[in-house]
Amino acid sequence: MVKPIDPILPKEQLIERAKVLMSDLHVSYAELAREIDITQTGISKVFAGKRDLSYEEVQMMINYLSGRCSIIPPEESAMKYASAFEKLEWAYDDETVGLLANRMLIRGFSQLPVKNRSNQFLGVVSELSLMKRIMHPEIGSKKIKSMEDLRGLRLEEAEVIEEIPKYPIGTKMTEIAQVLMNYYSVLLTDNEEIVGIITRADLLKLVGNQKTDSPV
Repeated sequence: MVKPIDPILPKEQLIERAKVLMSDLHVSYAELAREIDITQTGISKVFAGKRDLSYEEVQMMINYLSGRCSIIPPEESAMKYASAFEKLEWAYDDETVGLLANRMLIRGFSQLPVKNRSNQFLGVVSELSLMKRIMHPEIGSKKIKSMEDLRGLRLEEAEVIEEIPKYPIGTKMTEIAQVLMNYYSVLLTDNEEIVGIITRADLLKLVGNQKTDSPV
């Protein structure tokens, strides 16, 4: 079973963060309402705690406000900084946790994308997902009793594969950077086909003013 990663910040904290950003940036309710396609009255009710939004809608709100205060050039597109999907190093869901952890350690990877033997993309295994399983060794009603037991489990058995969000290849880096605050990586798609991946490490290319050698 592949489980999605838990958002780092709950919705309520994101809404409070949005209030602060609106005040700092002098963004009106009307402007923000246009960006997430609800009414100005709706925005007012959200901040008053009288209306609920989905996590995705709240994230859209934060993405817009963060983009307004970011120093990332607004024209920068994620496609210029992503790694081509077919050139990635992969893990397979039937590999053991121990072997994968050794490979990540030796190669200096903080995460690896995972697919099955039919080449279907399943998600990623990251340092964080492994740490979660070590600290919370319960899988349903079953408890992992030792580190040796964990090492011998296949990735899909250990439930350490986490889903990551998908965005169109033309998405601006201001939005992708905000998403990477909560996720290790983001998939890029072209007409629903996965064509690339962008990670937190790719943000260093922005600071160093370097594009990927293999643009998507």
